[in-house]
Amino acid sequence: MFNLSSEFKERYYNFIYKYFNLEKDIKLIPVDFNKPWYQILLDQKWNLSLQIILEFVQSVFSSLTPIILGFALFNSKIEYLYYFAFGYIVLEIFNRVVIRYFSILIMQSKNSVAFSAYQYFLSVDPIYHTTKSSGQIISKIQKTTSDLELLISAIVEVLLPTIVGFVTVVITIATFDYRLGIVGTISFILITAVNGGLNFINAEIFKKKTIAAEDKAKADSVETLQQNALIRASFASNEQLQKVRKSTVKSMIIESVSRQTFGVTRTLTRIIYAISTLIIGLIIYNLTSTNEINAGIGISLLLAYFNGSSQILRLGDLIRNIIQIISRQEDLFDFIRQFGVQTYPVLEGDKIDENVALQIQELEEKQKEYLDGKK
Repeated sequence: MFNLSSEFKERYYNFIYKYFNLEKDIKLIPVDFNKPWYQILLDQKWNLSLQIILEFVQSVFSSLTPIILGFALFNSKIEYLYYFAFGYIVLEIFNRVVIRYFSILIMQSKNSVAFSAYQYFLSVDPIYHTTKSSGQIISKIQKTTSDLELLISAIVEVLLPTIVGFVTVVITIATFDYRLGIVGTISFILITAVNGGLNFINAEIFKKKTIAAEDKAKADSVETLQQNALIRASFASNEQLQKVRKSTVKSMIIESVSRQTFGVTRTLTRIIYAISTLIIGLIIYNLTSTNEINAGIGISLLLAYFNGSSQILRLGDLIRNIIQIISRQEDLFDFIRQFGVQTYPVLEGDKIDENVALQIQELEEKQKEYLDGKK
């Protein structure tokens, strides 16, 4: 087996580290848990907007690729091949530049939320920790912050390109025949309605139960590790293991049932997609048969629709994941808001409101709202 020397690895690491030079650009951003969870993204709107614009342009370019290449080959417009290659390379260069800021956006977002959460739990009065599970706290922070990265990527790199690509294809094929535009538009509306509507209903029904079951399973697992000595000394290993097994199996069952409901929605979506592709194909066949367009352009249009619209099949799973991840973000913020209060300084620069009684009263109201919302 070929092994790299330690000296080469270290030199390579140092070169890459200095080349990207992120030390001045990346930082932890303060997070106010009394504000919406997406405030952390709004605080970095420049980075986010830059990535959205690039993804928009790339989605349009990618969706038009089959038509551009088909037009170049079947109409002997070889110069369009040069235009295509030039545009592709330019977009890729821009992508390498923008990805730096997108990476910073993701790292700052998820780690800022995690750091601010740990800072909060460190500062809140210890009495509020006595009735809470450390495993639950760790589970919520770790799961929420790791999901935040998935959420940003899903919206910017998957959801946006999927919608933009489909709309671009529908508009493009409509310029050749209005019937193609009508079928494509109806297909988009039906797929979005079925995918979005049913997945939203399923997610709303299962999200709280899924989060609660996952938190319980993680809390029991962490408790087993944290209190290992006490459990062994009390000869309660079998009972504790059975407790972990029960909560884990329950979490698995709820998650599995949730997946089955989304599977039914996926099947309905694929049926609609297959029918729309068939109709689009028949219309294009009719256009080529009557010589309104040549066969090469017809194939290019069909491939463009297939390539641009096939991603829409992922919309259902994407919506499900986005709703579940957003629910987890909201759950962490709600959990922190009702967890406890800080009545004396802990960190440098802490300023404590003297009206402690009012703080506790507001906390009790938040706790009641949180518990009512969990039912």
